[in-house]
Amino acid sequence: MTPSTNAAVVVTFNRKQLLAECLDALLNQSLPLDAVFIVDNASSDGTELFLQERGYLENPLVNYVRLAENLGGAGGFHAGMSAACNAGFDWIWVMDDDTEPYLDSLELMNVWKSYPRVVAIANIKVDRLGNETADGLRLMSRVATGPYTKVRFSSFVGLLIRNDSIKKIGLPIPEFFIHRDDTEFCMRLRTIGDIALANGSIVAHKEVARRQKSKQIFSHVFYQKDIQGFCFDYYRHRNTAWIEQHYRKNPVIRYLLLAVRFACFAAAVIIFDADHRWLRIKILAKAYFDGIRGCFDNGFPQRLRERLKTLESEGR
Repeated sequence: MTPSTNAAVVVTFNRKQLLAECLDALLNQSLPLDAVFIVDNASSDGTELFLQERGYLENPLVNYVRLAENLGGAGGFHAGMSAACNAGFDWIWVMDDDTEPYLDSLELMNVWKSYPRVVAIANIKVDRLGNETADGLRLMSRVATGPYTKVRFSSFVGLLIRNDSIKKIGLPIPEFFIHRDDTEFCMRLRTIGDIALANGSIVAHKEVARRQKSKQIFSHVFYQKDIQGFCFDYYRHRNTAWIEQHYRKNPVIRYLLLAVRFACFAAAVIIFDADHRWLRIKILAKAYFDGIRGCFDNGFPQRLRERLKTLESEGR
Protein backbone atom coordinates (compact mmCIF):
# COMPACT_ATOMS: atom_id res chain seq x y z
CA MET A 1 0.00 0.00 0.00
CA THR A 2 1.44 3.38 -1.04
CA PRO A 3 1.92 5.77 1.92
CA SER A 4 -0.38 8.79 1.86
CA THR A 5 1.01 12.27 1.30
CA ASN A 6 0.44 15.04 3.84
CA ALA A 7 0.53 18.81 3.43
CA ALA A 8 0.09 21.38 6.20
CA VAL A 9 -1.76 24.66 5.68
CA VAL A 10 -0.93 27.47 8.12
CA VAL A 11 -2.79 30.79 8.03
CA THR A 12 -0.92 33.74 9.52
CA PHE A 13 -1.47 37.43 10.17
CA ASN A 14 1.04 39.65 11.99
CA ARG A 15 2.33 36.94 14.34
CA LYS A 16 5.69 36.05 12.83
CA GLN A 17 7.29 34.79 16.07
CA LEU A 18 4.42 32.39 16.72
CA LEU A 19 4.49 31.39 13.06
CA ALA A 20 8.18 30.44 13.38
CA GLU A 21 7.41 28.20 16.37
CA CYS A 22 4.61 26.54 14.38
CA LEU A 23 6.85 26.01 11.35
CA ASP A 24 9.66 24.54 13.44
CA ALA A 25 7.22 22.00 14.89
CA LEU A 26 5.88 21.13 11.44
CA LEU A 27 9.28 20.75 9.80
CA ASN A 28 10.47 18.43 12.58
CA GLN A 29 7.54 16.01 12.69
CA SER A 30 8.43 12.38 13.36
CA LEU A 31 6.38 11.59 10.24
CA PRO A 32 7.82 14.12 7.79
CA LEU A 33 5.42 16.36 5.90
CA ASP A 34 5.48 16.47 2.12
CA ALA A 35 4.72 20.20 1.97
CA VAL A 36 3.85 23.22 4.08
CA PHE A 37 1.64 26.00 2.68
CA ILE A 38 1.93 29.33 4.49
CA VAL A 39 -0.97 31.66 3.71
CA ASP A 40 -0.04 35.21 4.73
CA ASN A 41 -3.15 37.34 5.17
CA ALA A 42 -1.40 40.55 4.00
CA SER A 43 0.65 40.87 7.20
CA SER A 44 2.15 44.31 7.88
CA ASP A 45 4.79 43.22 10.44
CA GLY A 46 7.45 42.10 7.94
CA THR A 47 6.46 38.44 7.98
CA GLU A 48 7.82 37.70 4.50
CA LEU A 49 11.21 39.30 5.19
CA PHE A 50 11.35 37.49 8.55
CA LEU A 51 10.74 34.15 6.83
CA GLN A 52 13.42 34.91 4.23
CA GLU A 53 16.00 35.88 6.85
CA ARG A 54 15.29 32.72 8.86
CA GLY A 55 15.68 30.54 5.78
CA TYR A 56 12.15 29.12 5.77
CA LEU A 57 11.42 30.26 2.22
CA GLU A 58 14.54 28.44 0.95
CA ASN A 59 13.18 25.14 2.25
CA PRO A 60 11.81 23.18 -0.76
CA LEU A 61 8.88 21.95 1.35
CA VAL A 62 7.64 25.47 2.08
CA ASN A 63 5.17 27.20 -0.23
CA TYR A 64 4.54 30.86 0.65
CA VAL A 65 1.25 32.40 -0.50
CA ARG A 66 0.77 36.09 0.25
CA LEU A 67 -2.78 37.40 -0.17
CA ALA A 68 -3.38 40.92 -1.48
CA GLU A 69 -5.65 41.73 1.48
CA ASN A 70 -6.60 40.27 4.82
CA LEU A 71 -9.39 37.77 4.13
CA GLY A 72 -9.54 36.51 7.72
CA GLY A 73 -9.01 32.96 8.82
CA ALA A 74 -11.87 31.69 6.65
CA GLY A 75 -10.49 33.30 3.50
CA GLY A 76 -6.99 32.14 4.35
CA PHE A 77 -8.03 28.53 4.84
CA HIS A 78 -10.06 28.67 1.65
CA ALA A 79 -6.99 29.80 -0.30
CA GLY A 80 -4.53 27.45 1.40
CA MET A 81 -6.69 24.34 1.25
CA SER A 82 -7.43 25.05 -2.41
CA ALA A 83 -3.71 25.26 -3.20
CA ALA A 84 -2.88 22.06 -1.28
CA CYS A 85 -5.78 20.13 -2.80
CA ASN A 86 -4.92 21.22 -6.32
CA ALA A 87 -1.34 20.11 -5.73
CA GLY A 88 -2.69 16.61 -5.18
CA PHE A 89 -1.78 15.84 -1.56
CA ASP A 90 -3.89 13.09 0.01
CA TRP A 91 -4.37 14.73 3.43
CA ILE A 92 -4.48 18.42 4.36
CA TRP A 93 -3.48 19.42 7.91
CA VAL A 94 -4.89 22.87 8.78
CA MET A 95 -3.97 25.20 11.65
CA ASP A 96 -3.52 28.82 12.74
CA ASP A 97 -0.10 30.37 13.26
CA ASP A 98 -0.42 30.15 17.06
CA THR A 99 -0.68 26.34 16.88
CA GLU A 100 2.31 24.21 17.83
CA PRO A 101 1.84 20.49 17.16
CA TYR A 102 3.73 18.03 19.31
CA LEU A 103 6.47 16.42 17.25
CA ASP A 104 4.61 13.09 16.94
CA SER A 105 1.17 14.62 16.31
CA LEU A 106 0.94 13.74 12.63
CA GLU A 107 2.35 10.24 13.08
CA LEU A 108 -0.18 9.43 15.79
CA MET A 109 -3.06 10.35 13.47
CA ASN A 110 -1.94 7.89 10.82
CA VAL A 111 -3.79 4.83 12.14
CA TRP A 112 -7.22 6.38 11.55
CA LYS A 113 -6.52 7.02 7.87
CA SER A 114 -7.17 3.35 7.08
CA TYR A 115 -10.89 3.57 7.95
CA PRO A 116 -12.82 4.42 4.76
CA ARG A 117 -15.58 6.20 6.72
CA VAL A 118 -13.07 8.65 8.24
CA VAL A 119 -13.10 11.92 6.30
CA ALA A 120 -11.08 13.94 8.83
CA ILE A 121 -9.06 13.40 11.99
CA ALA A 122 -9.07 15.73 15.00
CA ASN A 123 -6.59 15.82 17.85
CA ILE A 124 -6.48 16.78 21.51
CA LYS A 125 -5.98 20.50 22.13
CA VAL A 126 -3.94 21.91 25.02
CA ASP A 127 -2.97 25.43 26.03
CA ARG A 128 0.61 26.67 26.13
CA LEU A 129 0.99 25.20 29.63
CA GLY A 130 -0.07 21.74 28.46
CA ASN A 131 -3.51 21.82 30.08
CA GLU A 132 -6.18 20.08 28.00
CA THR A 133 -8.93 22.39 26.76
CA ALA A 134 -12.16 21.87 24.80
CA ASP A 135 -11.08 24.64 22.39
CA GLY A 136 -13.72 24.04 19.72
CA LEU A 137 -13.70 20.24 20.10
CA ARG A 138 -17.09 18.59 20.64
CA LEU A 139 -17.58 14.83 20.61
CA MET A 140 -20.62 12.94 19.35
CA SER A 141 -20.36 10.82 22.50
CA ARG A 142 -17.78 10.38 25.24
CA VAL A 143 -18.02 6.62 24.76
CA ALA A 144 -16.63 5.19 21.51
CA THR A 145 -19.24 2.98 19.81
CA GLY A 146 -16.80 1.66 17.19
CA PRO A 147 -13.10 1.60 16.44
CA TYR A 148 -12.77 5.35 17.07
CA THR A 149 -14.39 8.20 18.97
CA LYS A 150 -16.53 10.33 16.66
CA VAL A 151 -16.23 14.12 16.68
CA ARG A 152 -19.16 16.48 16.13
CA PHE A 153 -17.11 19.65 15.66
CA SER A 154 -13.41 20.50 15.65
CA SER A 155 -11.76 23.86 15.21
CA PHE A 156 -9.22 24.40 12.45
CA VAL A 157 -6.48 23.82 15.03
CA GLY A 158 -4.70 20.72 13.75
CA LEU A 159 -7.61 19.17 11.84
CA LEU A 160 -6.37 16.63 9.25
CA ILE A 161 -8.75 16.39 6.28
CA ARG A 162 -8.91 13.86 3.45
CA ASN A 163 -8.45 15.59 0.08
CA ASP A 164 -11.23 13.55 -1.53
CA SER A 165 -13.63 14.84 1.14
CA ILE A 166 -12.84 18.45 0.31
CA LYS A 167 -13.50 17.72 -3.37
CA LYS A 168 -16.93 16.36 -2.43
CA ILE A 169 -18.15 19.08 -0.04
CA GLY A 170 -16.16 22.11 -1.12
CA LEU A 171 -13.88 24.54 0.71
CA PRO A 172 -14.58 26.67 3.81
CA ILE A 173 -16.84 29.66 3.16
CA PRO A 174 -14.45 32.62 2.72
CA GLU A 175 -17.16 35.22 3.43
CA PHE A 176 -17.30 34.08 7.08
CA PHE A 177 -13.99 35.96 7.58
CA ILE A 178 -13.43 34.65 11.14
CA HIS A 179 -15.36 32.44 13.56
CA ARG A 180 -17.58 29.41 12.94
CA ASP A 181 -16.12 28.65 9.49
CA ASP A 182 -14.73 25.43 10.99
CA THR A 183 -18.08 24.58 12.58
CA GLU A 184 -19.93 24.91 9.28
CA PHE A 185 -17.23 22.96 7.45
CA CYS A 186 -17.49 20.09 9.96
CA MET A 187 -21.25 20.02 9.45
CA ARG A 188 -20.66 19.39 5.75
CA LEU A 189 -17.94 16.84 6.46
CA ARG A 190 -20.28 14.76 8.63
CA THR A 191 -22.75 14.43 5.77
CA ILE A 192 -20.28 12.18 3.94
CA GLY A 193 -18.46 10.36 6.75
CA ASP A 194 -16.96 10.51 10.24
CA ILE A 195 -14.51 12.85 11.95
CA ALA A 196 -12.36 10.62 14.18
CA LEU A 197 -10.54 11.69 17.34
CA ALA A 198 -6.87 10.70 17.52
CA ASN A 199 -6.56 10.53 21.30
CA GLY A 200 -2.75 10.41 21.41
CA SER A 201 -2.20 13.26 18.97
CA ILE A 202 -1.77 16.63 20.72
CA VAL A 203 -1.45 20.22 19.50
CA ALA A 204 -0.88 23.30 21.64
CA HIS A 205 -3.07 26.30 20.89
CA LYS A 206 -1.32 29.24 22.49
CA GLU A 207 -4.05 31.85 21.97
CA VAL A 208 -6.31 30.01 24.43
CA ALA A 209 -4.26 31.25 27.39
CA ARG A 210 -5.07 34.87 26.51
CA ARG A 211 -8.84 34.59 26.60
CA GLN A 212 -10.86 37.03 28.65
CA LYS A 213 -12.75 36.34 31.85
CA SER A 214 -15.99 34.52 31.20
CA LYS A 215 -19.47 34.37 32.68
CA GLN A 216 -22.25 31.89 32.01
CA ILE A 217 -26.02 32.23 31.62
CA PHE A 218 -27.73 28.86 31.29
CA SER A 219 -25.70 26.97 28.64
CA HIS A 220 -24.11 30.07 27.03
CA VAL A 221 -20.60 31.25 27.93
CA PHE A 222 -19.89 34.97 27.58
CA TYR A 223 -16.38 36.44 27.39
CA GLN A 224 -16.02 39.90 28.86
CA LYS A 225 -14.31 42.27 26.43
CA ASP A 226 -13.82 45.98 26.01
CA ILE A 227 -15.89 47.61 23.29
CA GLN A 228 -13.03 47.45 20.77
CA GLY A 229 -12.85 43.67 21.17
CA PHE A 230 -16.63 43.30 21.27
CA CYS A 231 -16.88 44.79 17.76
CA PHE A 232 -15.27 41.62 16.37
CA ASP A 233 -17.92 39.45 18.02
CA TYR A 234 -20.09 40.59 15.12
CA TYR A 235 -18.54 37.83 13.00
CA ARG A 236 -19.27 35.07 15.51
CA HIS A 237 -22.92 36.02 15.98
CA ARG A 238 -23.56 36.72 12.30
CA ASN A 239 -22.05 33.41 11.21
CA THR A 240 -23.99 31.53 13.88
CA ALA A 241 -27.23 33.07 12.59
CA TRP A 242 -26.25 32.18 9.01
CA ILE A 243 -25.66 28.55 10.00
CA GLU A 244 -29.02 28.35 11.75
CA GLN A 245 -30.74 29.93 8.75
CA HIS A 246 -29.22 27.43 6.32
CA TYR A 247 -29.18 24.22 8.35
CA ARG A 248 -32.15 24.40 10.71
CA LYS A 249 -35.02 23.08 8.59
CA ASN A 250 -37.94 23.91 10.87
CA PRO A 251 -38.42 27.72 10.69
CA VAL A 252 -40.36 27.86 13.97
CA ILE A 253 -37.57 26.17 15.92
CA ARG A 254 -34.94 28.10 13.97
CA TYR A 255 -36.25 31.57 14.80
CA LEU A 256 -37.14 30.58 18.36
CA LEU A 257 -33.56 29.42 19.00
CA LEU A 258 -32.13 32.55 17.40
CA ALA A 259 -34.42 34.74 19.51
CA VAL A 260 -33.42 32.92 22.70
CA ARG A 261 -29.75 33.17 21.85
CA PHE A 262 -30.03 36.88 21.08
CA ALA A 263 -31.92 37.46 24.34
CA CYS A 264 -29.26 35.61 26.35
CA PHE A 265 -26.40 37.60 24.87
CA ALA A 266 -28.30 40.88 25.22
CA ALA A 267 -28.98 40.03 28.87
CA ALA A 268 -25.28 39.29 29.38
CA VAL A 269 -24.45 42.75 28.01
CA ILE A 270 -26.88 44.40 30.44
CA ILE A 271 -25.70 42.35 33.43
CA PHE A 272 -21.95 42.04 32.89
CA ASP A 273 -20.78 44.97 30.75
CA ALA A 274 -20.18 48.38 32.27
CA ASP A 275 -20.00 50.51 29.14
CA HIS A 276 -21.55 50.98 25.70
CA ARG A 277 -24.44 48.65 26.53
CA TRP A 278 -26.79 50.05 23.90
CA LEU A 279 -24.09 49.97 21.21
CA ARG A 280 -23.24 46.36 22.08
CA ILE A 281 -26.89 45.35 21.72
CA LYS A 282 -27.04 47.15 18.36
CA ILE A 283 -23.97 45.18 17.22
CA LEU A 284 -25.70 41.95 18.25
CA ALA A 285 -28.89 42.94 16.43
CA LYS A 286 -27.03 43.79 13.22
CA ALA A 287 -25.10 40.51 13.42
CA TYR A 288 -28.25 38.39 13.70
CA PHE A 289 -30.10 40.37 11.06
CA ASP A 290 -27.16 40.15 8.62
CA GLY A 291 -26.75 36.43 9.26
CA ILE A 292 -30.40 35.71 8.53
CA ARG A 293 -30.26 37.81 5.35
CA GLY A 294 -26.91 36.37 4.24
CA CYS A 295 -25.26 39.81 4.28
CA PHE A 296 -21.49 39.55 4.87
CA ASP A 297 -20.57 43.10 5.92
CA ASN A 298 -17.01 42.15 6.86
CA GLY A 299 -15.81 45.73 7.00
CA PHE A 300 -18.32 46.71 9.68
CA PRO A 301 -16.28 45.89 12.84
CA GLN A 302 -13.23 47.84 11.66
CA ARG A 303 -15.34 50.82 10.55
CA LEU A 304 -17.01 50.88 13.95
CA ARG A 305 -13.68 50.61 15.79
CA GLU A 306 -12.29 53.54 13.81
CA ARG A 307 -15.39 55.60 14.58
CA LEU A 308 -15.06 54.83 18.28
CA LYS A 309 -11.39 55.85 18.26
CA THR A 310 -12.31 59.13 16.58
CA LEU A 311 -15.00 59.83 19.17
CA GLU A 312 -12.55 59.03 21.99
CA SER A 313 -9.90 61.36 20.54
CA GLU A 314 -12.51 64.12 20.35
CA GLY A 315 -13.46 63.48 23.98
CA ARG A 316 -17.04 62.48 23.14
